[in-house]
Amino acid sequence: MERTRMIVTDLSNLTRPNPPDTVVIELPEAWGTPKGIRASTSGAVSKLAFAVGAIWYWSLGVAHRVYLLTARQWKGQIPKSVTRKRLLTACLITSEASPDEADAVGLLEFFTHKYGR
Repeated sequence: MERTRMIVTDLSNLTRPNPPDTVVIELPEAWGTPKGIRASTSGAVSKLAFAVGAIWYWSLGVAHRVYLLTARQWKGQIPKSVTRKRLLTACLITSEASPDEADAVGLLEFFTHKYGR
């Protein structure tokens, strides 16, 4: 919980001068894969859902629009490695981008094309 508090505090501090108009958040979901089952049983998905809830709540106070999207909504069941390769090919990320950073850019690209924001 302390880590979540620090994340929300950092978001508040970083956006104080220029609050976002729109916030897009990926809502965690449990997958039936071995890795997904391990994440669920370890409590990692619950902790992530708690953090997402805190970020969502913070977003409601600063942004005009807040969207929650699942990975299934924006990329289906494509693995992070495929998303990363597609974004590298399109020159939307550099080779230094982590798989999580690539997913964040992919979510933004999907949202921008779908909703035009």
